[in-house]
Amino acid sequence: VANLSRQLFKTYRHSYLILGTSLFGMIVLIGGQLLVEQVFVYSVPVSVFITVGGGIYFLYLLLNKRR
Repeated sequence: VANLSRQLFKTYRHSYLILGTSLFGMIVLIGGQLLVEQVFVYSVPVSVFITVGGGIYFLYLLLNKRR
C-alpha cells in the first residue's frame, strides 16, 4: 500500500503520504472484505487476496526495474 500510494500521489511529503496511505489502505481492506462477503461467501480469507495482489504488484516492480 505504501508503494502504491507513493506512485499515486507522486510526492515525498510525509503529511500527504501518511493520510493518502491510510485512506488507500482502508479502501483496499473494505474492497477485499466486500469481495469475500459477496463473491466468495466467506470461503477465502481477506488476507489471501491482499497477499496475492501484493505479490503480483511486487513481481511487476521487479520486472519493470529490469528494463
